[in-house]
Amino acid sequence: MQHARKKIGLALGGGGAKGLAHIGILKVFEQNNIPIDYIAGTSIGAMVGGYYAASKSARFVEEVALNSDMKQFASLMFELTRDGGLVRGDKILAYLEKSLDGMDFSELKIPFAAAATELNCGDVYYFEKEGDVARAIRASISYPPVFAPLKIKNKLYVDGGLSCQVPVDKVKQMGADIVVAVDLEGDYVFHKKVFNQAAAIGNTYRVFRASIKVLVKKLGEYNTQKADLVITPLVGKYRTWADFDKARQLIKIGEESAKKALKDIKKLL
Repeated sequence: MQHARKKIGLALGGGGAKGLAHIGILKVFEQNNIPIDYIAGTSIGAMVGGYYAASKSARFVEEVALNSDMKQFASLMFELTRDGGLVRGDKILAYLEKSLDGMDFSELKIPFAAAATELNCGDVYYFEKEGDVARAIRASISYPPVFAPLKIKNKLYVDGGLSCQVPVDKVKQMGADIVVAVDLEGDYVFHKKVFNQAAAIGNTYRVFRASIKVLVKKLGEYNTQKADLVITPLVGKYRTWADFDKARQLIKIGEESAKKALKDIKKLL
């Protein structure tokens, strides 16, 4: 009698450009015939996860990241607004709509959930099952104060990382027997240059940035406690918003981290 295969869920964490490492992990999973039955993502994890759920092809997601459109995506961050963020988000939403061909959740090839934070109450909210995938991703990546919040039915949604850095619990809820989490902030790097700037008298901005990194790191550690396996790509030296042009290097790091985890994943299976 043949036993039913265990269902695998992938929880992709937030981290801006560092999340391009997620693509390398997806590539290694495909190359080793490791199926993904459920996928949930926060911020850049929602973006990469959404593209993968739409295509079920790591190669497709990689092509999106490596072509000139990804550089265009980074440039859209300078679309200034007074609506609660530096970036209005209309152009980014249009970019997502175009590259995802206006896809609805019901059309996805893999069950997918995008984590956002409902600003009205502070709770995590998951877009899933129905509705516009591009709009869900736009909500999940609304990192304040860079992106303006997304308003839907009198509710404001901001970056999912404020309430759930790595959506492990959601993947379990979706039905996964095995949850593999990818924590981009686990590789905490505190650069000497940042240390010197933070230590400088009056440089409160640098201290604030470093403090936020600590909070995000600790939230990621908390979120991944129930994961069966945590992959931590060594992306700590990369910048959240400025390194979208480092896609090849980041994808490679993701591949290396996934290869190191293969033995453990196969044991779980």
